[in-house]
Amino acid sequence: MRDGRPTWLTEPCPAWCRNEHHEDDHPEDRVHRGDVAVVPAVVARWALPTQFHGELTELLVHRVQPVSRFSGWLVVQEAEGQEHRLVVHEDSVAALAASLSAFLAAAPSPRPG
Repeated sequence: MRDGRPTWLTEPCPAWCRNEHHEDDHPEDRVHRGDVAVVPAVVARWALPTQFHGELTELLVHRVQPVSRFSGWLVVQEAEGQEHRLVVHEDSVAALAASLSAFLAAAPSPRPG
């Protein structure tokens, strides 16, 4: 290691990287990671193919970029279990955000009562 950096880390970390890199990191774990945002959410749990119910959970949202790559990914996953995960390339995040915003703007207001 040189200056506290692993020898395999030849480029500077992106400004948003919060990952602690170590000399013995497995090659598949050599990624830049951003801060994790915790978002309370209600997600669907399917009982049958046509029936589901909502369940309160927390979603973890963070950014990752493999070392020596010039682009990364936005990861959205459940805090518990982590078997359900959405990974979106950073080039698609703005389009996804715009689509979600348009969906919310067009959604009817909740009915009183």
